[in-house]
Amino acid sequence: MESTSETTEETEETMAAAARKAVEAEAGTNEGEEVAVVELPSEAEIESLIKTFVIGSMAVALVPVPAFDAAAIVALQVKMVHSLTNLYGVSFNDKLAQRLIVSLIGGVAPVALGLSAASLAKSIPFVGTLGGTAGMVLLAGAATYASGKVLSAHLDRGGDLTDVEMSALRAGFREQFQKGKEVAKASLSRAKDLVASGKKGFDVEVDTGAAQPA
Repeated sequence: MESTSETTEETEETMAAAARKAVEAEAGTNEGEEVAVVELPSEAEIESLIKTFVIGSMAVALVPVPAFDAAAIVALQVKMVHSLTNLYGVSFNDKLAQRLIVSLIGGVAPVALGLSAASLAKSIPFVGTLGGTAGMVLLAGAATYASGKVLSAHLDRGGDLTDVEMSALRAGFREQFQKGKEVAKASLSRAKDLVASGKKGFDVEVDTGAAQPA
């Protein structure tokens, strides 16, 4: 009986060791090595970073120059993507980030048309400039918020810039865009203060130490 018991214990220990080695091999480590644990950023960190870029994009949109703002807002959102990937420890690629932002905004017709119309309206003297600027500011803020939220959710699930499913992101973008309108309204005074201080959206500092608008 003792021999049978000892044999059973040895078998269990062997199976446990084999299972442990399998887990370590899957994680890319050897026995005795510590498995690296990536600490995800907090929700507060992500929200703060996104809102910083919301204010920056709204400040850019306050510039009364047709066509300039749309390109500048895309550029600013690409910098936001860079900052988010830094927070999550994910590699960044400028071309992939640009493609992602353009696909997100361009793939949601009401947003794309709204931004284009607001930007073109600035070319109309006086009333058009005021109306176009006002419309562009809120749309820019809402779009930036939506882009940041859907991308951070994707990164939070362990994704990166190479495995994005645009259909899923666009669906989330539409939902977050509605929330972004309220965030933009609440951030309008800060965007105006930023412009009044002599800065533009690209001067916004990001507390995380990641890529900064320059």
